[in-house]
Amino acid sequence: MTKTRRKYDREFKLSVIAELDSGKPLVQIAREHGIHPSLPCRWKNEFATNPEGSFRGNGRRYKEDARIDELERLLGQLYAENELLKKALSVLEQRAREESRMAMEEILAEIQSGEFAREWILESQAGLPVKRSLEQLESEHLIEEVGAELRAMMPWLGKN
Repeated sequence: MTKTRRKYDREFKLSVIAELDSGKPLVQIAREHGIHPSLPCRWKNEFATNPEGSFRGNGRRYKEDARIDELERLLGQLYAENELLKKALSVLEQRAREESRMAMEEILAEIQSGEFAREWILESQAGLPVKRSLEQLESEHLIEEVGAELRAMMPWLGKN
């Protein structure tokens, strides 16, 4: 023979607490309702600690609490991911700074050695073919097309 666990709804528990508060003896309340004498005291303590949230879910976790737990877990996961991304960003920023510094050092070395000036003089003597091809590529870039369309919509800019 198996015993099934009885479940009591919120209204029943509140009525038992009201009887207990009215001064009725605990033993009499337990006998009349067929419950263990420790239950009314437990219910009264639970109601005293959380009047709004007590007696929901028939002993199961409240849906709201489960949702809060799920959201807290998700928040923790997102916090960890955010910290990981911060570290990755700092590493990438450091690498970019190092690469920029190295590129600037190379350019400075070309200028200081006179190599840049020699190349520029040769470029000028040849009629600036590299410079003109770079200017042509830049003028054909999508951003230049969009910029021209935008400037055409702004007559107050005038011709430059």
